Amino acid sequence: MESLEVSGWATFTDSVAGWSIKHPSDWNVIEESPGQLYALETSDGQALFIVSLATDALDDEGSLDYLVGNIDFAVRDGTLRQPADDSWFSLDHDFDGEIGLLDIEGVEASLARDGEGSPIPEDSIATVWWYAYYNPELRPKYGYIFQTLGVSPILFQHADDIVLSFEPPRP
Repeated sequence: MESLEVSGWATFTDSVAGWSIKHPSDWNVIEESPGQLYALETSDGQALFIVSLATDALDDEGSLDYLVGNIDFAVRDGTLRQPADDSWFSLDHDFDGEIGLLDIEGVEASLARDGEGSPIPEDSIATVWWYAYYNPELRPKYGYIFQTLGVSPILFQHADDIVLSFEPPRP
């Protein structure tokens, strides 16, 4: 992702777990829970790109399996509505021209509840994109979930590039 460096993007490196991600340099980094949860706030202050780290990926085979498990949990929990079958997508994270277990998986979903836990009406637009990265060979066995929150065009313009810039910790 050298083009992002040339275009003036900044790199955030988690000092606890060792992963890094690039983002537009005018976005703010918010450390909600160092080592576990971070948010990138768009320059217009209207949306967040959230990076969360979890250790619950021990039985997953790869990124798709990890994402499906997280989405299933969020649907059962009432956080998300069940995504449509055609809303799943893959990003070629290793740029080898093929989608494999270690590439990033994503889904366009819809929130079922707002930040206070109140139901969002079915006819409201509450789109979120969830992405996942999981490599069972890395130690420690962390899974990564990336989420969009908000509807700023700036967020959706850059979300895929941010996710593709993700570098897991070096073993």
